[in-house]
Amino acid sequence: MKKFTTLLLISIFGIAAFAQNNIVPNRDRMFDSLELALQTPDEVYKLDLGLHDLTELSPDIGKLVNLEYLNLEQNKLTSLPPEIGQLKNLKTLKLKRNQRLQLPDELWHLTKLEELGLSKIQFKELPAGIGNLTELKHLDLFCNMLSTLPSEIGNLKKLELTNIGNNRGLVLPEEFAELTGLKRLFLVNCKLTKLPEKFYQLKSLEELSLRSCEFTEVPASLNHLPNLRMLDIQNNQLKSWPEEVLDFPSLKVLRIGENPLDEETVKRIKLQYPGLSLLE
Repeated sequence: MKKFTTLLLISIFGIAAFAQNNIVPNRDRMFDSLELALQTPDEVYKLDLGLHDLTELSPDIGKLVNLEYLNLEQNKLTSLPPEIGQLKNLKTLKLKRNQRLQLPDELWHLTKLEELGLSKIQFKELPAGIGNLTELKHLDLFCNMLSTLPSEIGNLKKLELTNIGNNRGLVLPEEFAELTGLKRLFLVNCKLTKLPEKFYQLKSLEELSLRSCEFTEVPASLNHLPNLRMLDIQNNQLKSWPEEVLDFPSLKVLRIGENPLDEETVKRIKLQYPGLSLLE
């Protein structure tokens, strides 16, 4: 009996020791302190340092080699350490509202990124390195000072959503039409007057907002979009609408308000698209 009890205790302690040494890290745990995260750097997958009033980011961030999510929004950062490039597993990086933030070259080495938030940083040029991030699905460039995008933007074949609104004076490069996976595109208040000639290649596009631009006519390349469900072209300078029916078989919502279109034109549009659930 004593021998059995001894064996039982040994087994229990053995199982306990095995379990202790094989604890699976909680990948859903959100750390909100870099100091705390550095105590167990290999077990950190998510780090939220948003609204921390940071003026600089410690180079120690590079020690979090398993990090997949990093939020640095709404701080006072003007630079990022080169060690940011060591975060090879990073999938989400949020940098919104760090005004005058300089983007380091190492940022474009994070080739597993799927979501990149760069809104309200006030930068004037998006580096060509953006073309390295071929896994990107979401790209937020809202409210900066961009006048164009690099031709390398066309490499982002997996991009599904991008907001480039409020970059006044923006001109889209022809390579933009190579984003064949794009589903949602927002170009509000960019003062655009034209679209790339092969814009019709964006066959996956479902939502398109051209609100508050400077179109005087519907661009000829804005046609043959079989999956387009919502088109917002409000508050432009449209005085006419194409006589031919544009090839938007899935269109449900069309916003054309605040354009100098006469009543007869609006009536004709209603007849052209009888499947609309909303026309305003």
